[in-house]
Amino acid sequence: MTEMTDRATCEFSLQGNHIVLDVAVNGVPGRFLLDTGAAATLLAQAFADRVGLQAADRSGGFGAGGDLTLTIVRVDSLSVAGIVDRDVACMVMDLGELGTRIGTEIHGVLGFDFFGTGTLHIDYPARRVDFERPRVTKPRHDAEIDGRLVRLPHLGVELTLPAGDWSATTDTPLPTIPVVMTGPKGAKVTVSEVEIEGLTVAAMRASMDASVKAQVDRFERLAARDVESAGRPAYRLDYRGTKEGVRQRLIALALVFDRGLLVFSCEAPEESFADAGPAIEAILESVHARS
Repeated sequence: MTEMTDRATCEFSLQGNHIVLDVAVNGVPGRFLLDTGAAATLLAQAFADRVGLQAADRSGGFGAGGDLTLTIVRVDSLSVAGIVDRDVACMVMDLGELGTRIGTEIHGVLGFDFFGTGTLHIDYPARRVDFERPRVTKPRHDAEIDGRLVRLPHLGVELTLPAGDWSATTDTPLPTIPVVMTGPKGAKVTVSEVEIEGLTVAAMRASMDASVKAQVDRFERLAARDVESAGRPAYRLDYRGTKEGVRQRLIALALVFDRGLLVFSCEAPEESFADAGPAIEAILESVHARS
């Protein structure tokens, strides 16, 4: 059976040696820099505000000036020359300095996540980019909930909810989050996927350390160690931090897969963590891969 592909041609302008092309986010047009070295698509903060996007999460990264805190938003549609990605996560940051440097306002940066599964041909004399990539026919991240059993079929991973007031939902703030589990007294476990091929355990530790610091204020590391979960190498980080004015106890458990990470982000208000902690530990201990 022949794989369906999307093909499109997009004209661009050169700003210095930078390729600038038209991209629409939720139908709102913008001028984006094409950057094959950018792992994720970025939106300028002012443009995200104009589109009406609300922050769904925070993450950490590195820039020329040191550590960065990046806002993550959920985008209904990202369109380039008729090729449309739906239900995607984009990073938001201040791109004003980038626009000043290249001499024109930039609304975003189109990254490798848009075209990385296919090919692109840049024709500089004609000022044209040809895109070709396999058509995405279904969400890449999904989960199934069967009573107290939660499955991630594409990874072959299962886990079990504790008895009592814990529940799970696939109605999540980001497409990279297959499932969110909530319990009593503000306890929550969020399961996220991060697609990074060829990730080493050492690089994964550094990535996790940067990411968790960006997600809370007044970060305090409690413990960190290499572990194993579902037969996979994993890294566990226990820490404290403040979220929305509430002091929290948190656990991040990251499992290394061939195409990236599966991250369990666990939290509960510090004052109730003694009660919520055993249930959270039970969830983490229940994670296994089907044989």
